Amino acid sequence: MKDGQIRATANQFFDWTFAQKVWFELNTWELEEAEWAKYADDFNTWLPLYKQNPRKALNALKSYPKEKRLNIQRGFDIQLAFDHWFDHVYSAWYNRYPYTASRAVLHKTKAPTFDDTLSSYGQRPSCFPEAMLDECGPVPDWRSPKWRAKEQGMMAKANRQAAEAEAKRKERLHKR
Repeated sequence: MKDGQIRATANQFFDWTFAQKVWFELNTWELEEAEWAKYADDFNTWLPLYKQNPRKALNALKSYPKEKRLNIQRGFDIQLAFDHWFDHVYSAWYNRYPYTASRAVLHKTKAPTFDDTLSSYGQRPSCFPEAMLDECGPVPDWRSPKWRAKEQGMMAKANRQAAEAEAKRKERLHKR
């Protein structure tokens, strides 16, 4: 469903109130996946049409039976919320981590984990977002067990490489 990495705003969802419920109440991978399972079949059947021609797909959606239309709309909203989370929260942290780890070694600090990032979002004031889901309050943790394992491997590698680079830097300075 990705159209680049555009930030999802309230007017892009079919049901902004439902999207907020997904973001704030279904805030674990297990809860999000359980809700997603309710709508996935109808949404995944409709998605190729949407990818081919969004306008045509949205027009066709109007003619679907109410229950199927609602399932597709809910699936769309969950997917859009998830894409927003993945592109603008999780991937932003994940892709920056190697750089952050190298800076942390240099400054003798600890690079923030994604759990640290979630904690910092949780310290933001709670509110009822008006435009984007991540503009205030806590952020969901939709990492699957597989992603968590991949993340641990990435962090270990980045931390090891950062420590090795710092050791080489110090060695070069010592030789001068």
